[in-house]
Amino acid sequence: WADENANAICNHFTAVADGAIAANKPVYISTSTGKVKQAAETTVNLSTPGAGNSNSYGNSDTRQEGFISIGGNYFWFGYMNGHSGDDMFAKLGTYNTSTDSLTMSGGTLVSGTTGSSSFISPVYDTTAERFMVVWQYGTGHSKNLSYIVGSRSSTTLSYGTQAEFMSTTGSNDHEHGPSLAGAFDSDNQGCCWIWQRNTVQKTLVKSAQISTSANTASLGGSTELVSGQNGMHGCDIVFDSNVNRYLVAYAFKSGGNEYKMAFRVGNPSSATSISWGTAYEINHSSTWIVGPKLEFDPDSNLVLCIANDKTNDNLVQYPLRITGGST
Repeated sequence: WADENANAICNHFTAVADGAIAANKPVYISTSTGKVKQAAETTVNLSTPGAGNSNSYGNSDTRQEGFISIGGNYFWFGYMNGHSGDDMFAKLGTYNTSTDSLTMSGGTLVSGTTGSSSFISPVYDTTAERFMVVWQYGTGHSKNLSYIVGSRSSTTLSYGTQAEFMSTTGSNDHEHGPSLAGAFDSDNQGCCWIWQRNTVQKTLVKSAQISTSANTASLGGSTELVSGQNGMHGCDIVFDSNVNRYLVAYAFKSGGNEYKMAFRVGNPSSATSISWGTAYEINHSSTWIVGPKLEFDPDSNLVLCIANDKTNDNLVQYPLRITGGST
């Protein structure tokens, strides 16, 4: 207020305290007494932290899980159900923002699966608001890659017809693994999966486009990235939305018995047509590098690759940036 005598601005006033007042504590002026009183403080738990808490969402013989956000506060959770012939089952996860909790629906069979479901790899198309799941099924060496397209209406999941993503091509030639991964191309509304075949030592990629009006998809052709090696040791794929390119990583043991990590850039000309650049290889010699995982950061325009150094029980990392023209 303005002091009438000094005509200056003051930042204090004199009052009577109503009880003890601790330093640096909030106060208020009582409307009944006109005195200054320390405000009471209480602590309220706004939510229950979820970290460290676990809940069982599968069965006692559940493994080979696949998990992905499918828009809004909903998640798709697929798993191999050991109590039902090792078929693929799925649950809908719903996140409640008010209670900070995730609930799961009951598990239901994903239509048409036929035993030994593994390497479950879902991709969500934000344009079509549908998800496509690619997975391996079958017994022994007679294993195929299959796919199905699903969608959500409120809290109900529905699926199209299961179809072959990659069929068998010859005797003892069909065991896929040790990994399968997919990514979504937000620029062309396409999807691409990378996987490895242990029996014939190959790494391959294949693209697809999910329909915007039905639980169906159209498939592109497959491309062989590497073959004729002595071992396949994991792979992954991401889409760089800044330059609209895919990046894949795959680990393998070369014909010369050296452990290598390779990276390749994919340039999509459409949803189901991708040209792949020359492999950028890192030779780890006798150090066994396996299981690369990729994640894209749009702020730094970098992809981070983390892999397991099994020889020395370490994790190794590679920060990557896609440069140049198309590849």
